[in-house]
Order: sequence, then structure tokens, then C-alpha cells
Amino acid sequence: DRYWRLKKRLKQLLPLLLVPVLLSLLLFFPHSSSPLPPDNWPKAVVRGPTFTIASKRSTQPLAILKGLTGIENIYLMKHGTYHPGENLADNSLRWVGVISYSGQVLTVRANEVFDLVVAVRAKADKENLAYASKEYVRVWLGTSGAFTIPFGYAPDWKEYVFYSEGYGTADGYLRMNVVWDNEGEGYVLLPGQELWIDNLILELWG
Repeated sequence: DRYWRLKKRLKQLLPLLLVPVLLSLLLFFPHSSSPLPPDNWPKAVVRGPTFTIASKRSTQPLAILKGLTGIENIYLMKHGTYHPGENLADNSLRWVGVISYSGQVLTVRANEVFDLVVAVRAKADKENLAYASKEYVRVWLGTSGAFTIPFGYAPDWKEYVFYSEGYGTADGYLRMNVVWDNEGEGYVLLPGQELWIDNLILELWG
């Protein structure tokens, strides 16, 4: 009888003994909150340009042509995390987003410092482009909305060739990134803001 009374008593006390043990474990191993899912991130919007196919010797937007000349992509790159002399298509972990077709509307995470980088390619053909050299290629860009970049072209020192064949020759080919980085400070979109890339032009010197 004494054995059964003791066993019954232990069953009654067991829940009371477990409570402080569980509380101690919870305090010793605090619960860490998981990252916010993408749906809960603060968002902003970037609206890309509408491209039209240009005629020969035109300075209108080119987009991707069937040939070897055109605008490849507009990258929103995390400021200070990438090398502009590399093919950024291979560096998606550093993207805030990428615009790759005409009229694309991009939803991005707000409060992220980024640069605008335009990737282009050009083939010298003795008619539209005299030599495969960055000095003969210009990219013009202008934005409005959340912040304004006055329409203008990037200087040569903001152009980074990441691939070339016969560079500087009359039948060569090049690919390069052209960087807008707000004088080294980068750009930021606040939650709910919209950025419009109003104008984007690839200009070739024949």
C-alpha cells in the first residue's frame, strides 16, 4: 500500500516539477524570430522604359536587337557589393532587381541602397559603330519620380568593359556596364515610392 501511495503522489507532483524545468529551458534557449517573408517586406516600384527599335544611325532606344548591338539589361545592384567590370548576369545575389524587357514594372525591397547599371553590347560594323571601343559608345539615361537623374550620358570613366573581341578595331565587339551611383552614395527608394526610368538611349558613333 505504501508503494502505491508513493507512486500516486509522484504522479501528482510530476507536472509541478516539470514547469520550472521547462521555464528554465525556454529562458536558456530563447526563441529566435524568423526573417520576414517577402510579402511582408516594405516595397517600392521601378518602372522601366518602353523600348523602340531604332533605324540605322538613330539614337533612339535599341533594346535587344537580333544582331550583336543593343541594351541588354538594367540592373539595380546593391551598392558597394559588386564589381562593375564583371558580367552582372552572373551575380544575381547582388541584385536588388533587374529590368530585362520593354515596359517592365519591377517591385523591389524598399530602403535598399543601390546603383543603376545599364549593360550594353555593340558590334563595330563600319556603318553604325566605327570602332569597338567605349569611346565610341554612349548610354543616356534619365529618371523621375522618387528621385531625378537629369537626362544625360555617362562619362567614359563610368563605363566598364567586361568582355571584348578585337577591342578598338573596326570589326570588334564589346560588352560593358555603365554605372549611375549618385556620386558614390547610391540611391534609395522608401516604402511606397515609385521610380520611373523615362529615357534610356544607346548612342553609337559611326
